[in-house]
Amino acid sequence: TESSYLTLNDIVQHYISSQSHMRSAKKRLPSYLKHYLDFFTVIKIGTASVESFSTSHGLEFDNYLKLIPNLANRSIHNYRSYAKSIWLRAMSDFEEVQISNPFRKVRKLKTDQGRNVAYLPEQVAQLKEQHRHYRDLSFLAQFMYYTLCRTNELALLQVKHIGLYNTNQIYISSGNSKNRYERHVQI
Repeated sequence: TESSYLTLNDIVQHYISSQSHMRSAKKRLPSYLKHYLDFFTVIKIGTASVESFSTSHGLEFDNYLKLIPNLANRSIHNYRSYAKSIWLRAMSDFEEVQISNPFRKVRKLKTDQGRNVAYLPEQVAQLKEQHRHYRDLSFLAQFMYYTLCRTNELALLQVKHIGLYNTNQIYISSGNSKNRYERHVQI
């Protein structure tokens, strides 16, 4: 493909065709690709050549994503990462074309802590202190920690599941598992 004929839409379509899980026409586009293509439509450059897409367009894409309601900064980072991967794929597959990644100089936004925040050392010390007073809670926490079982998996556990197939294992059935896979946990 000559560089003057390689458009932004072309590299997105090339990326889609290279991803086996997106090849099916029956599947809808992932939201990150949908937003990226919508951005091309809004600024009317989908048919422009790839050389015309610059770092300023990468910044514009960030600003475009900020305008989408209920889209957290972490999601914006994820969408930008996917867009960056489209460009990296194009750079590796179309080496004869002078393509530079427009997202290389775009700074990350400040993100809030997620819901799975690790405990601070002071909090760990407080928990250990509380465990001395509540032996059952201490045993349960240690059991969860060493077996890597989830709370709901332990709640649905029955006596018959402990040592069912092997004396050193706990059987977690697919009906009790979060991801619906049966598994054995070493004790």
